Amino acid sequence: MSGSAQAMRWLGAVVCLGALSGCAHASSVGGRHDDCDPSAMPSLGHDPAPFRYTWGEQAGRRVFRFEREPSGTTEVLRSVFSHCCNEGIVLAVGDRGTALVRHPQGGWLHEETGTRENLYAIGRSCPDYAHCTTHIAVGARGTALIREQNGTWRAEQTGVSEDLFAVVHPERGSGRTLAVGAGGVIVARSPTGTWHRVQSHTTADLYGVGLCANHLYAVGAGGTILDCRWDGKDVCIPQLPVVTADLRMLAGVVSGGGVRLTPEVPVRGVPWAPLWAIRQRVADDIHAAAVDPFYRNPVPRIEVGEGGIVRMNIFGGEVHDSVRLSLPFGVTLRGVTMLMSDGFIVGDRGTIVHLAVDGVPKECIVTL
Repeated sequence: MSGSAQAMRWLGAVVCLGALSGCAHASSVGGRHDDCDPSAMPSLGHDPAPFRYTWGEQAGRRVFRFEREPSGTTEVLRSVFSHCCNEGIVLAVGDRGTALVRHPQGGWLHEETGTRENLYAIGRSCPDYAHCTTHIAVGARGTALIREQNGTWRAEQTGVSEDLFAVVHPERGSGRTLAVGAGGVIVARSPTGTWHRVQSHTTADLYGVGLCANHLYAVGAGGTILDCRWDGKDVCIPQLPVVTADLRMLAGVVSGGGVRLTPEVPVRGVPWAPLWAIRQRVADDIHAAAVDPFYRNPVPRIEVGEGGIVRMNIFGGEVHDSVRLSLPFGVTLRGVTMLMSDGFIVGDRGTIVHLAVDGVPKECIVTL
């Protein structure tokens, strides 16, 4: 592999994402949907010389360009979400109720959310990735906001006053959205917009929630890992702790305190209680990660964190490479999303970075 001396071999199987096939054999996701254009988004950047990293050689060569885009705000941006098949929408949220939407011609535009509470996470609010037109953001003091397709935001009553740090809408299950937060609070949203508490059996702060190895887990302070069951009982069961560090769910990987964890074989007779093992040690403090759901082999996994650190784990087939980069923007990066040949990274001081991947053949993109 070409590039910097920072490149190193990817260590072990650390993602709970299943097998990945090559470009020529990857199947489509959910059937064809012609509104999904795999071509790159136009750059809105203002950097005279974007930060670049080149991976691979000859036909497999990829150039990753990191270029800042003007956001129009200095608030901390904490989460970003991109969505194909909905006009290529990209949304970012952050402190003091900040919400931004990216328009290909008009740039990043402010949207009024009706709140000044900090917003910590944003995602889709329906199970159909290809046709979902509404999104949900959660934040301080139990805040939950729904964004409609026309750009209007409305508040919903979650019934809790604790900060909500993460939200997920699993692709499988009952069609409900799950949010987690301070003091072990977990709340579930029905498709009709009503919320109720879910038993967590913990008072630890919960910082992340997501799917890993076909299970829905919530993770948080002091090594807390909960296995959330959706078989009609709506309960999250604490797992045996492996580490004492604060944990996050990073695009299918449980990570924190310089380690990554993966589930082992479930305990016999207790299918919801897997054992956990340390699979890799990482020195960086990572805040967020993303894997493009429509990208074929090789797949880039992007992680961002303290001090402008970006880790790119490129894997699939015989390729398992990890690259550590330090972006020269002088801010902590807190959120990342990937969609086809484009990514977006957000962070402190209103920072938004457009990650464009040049040299990606269209046959390496799964269209809906």
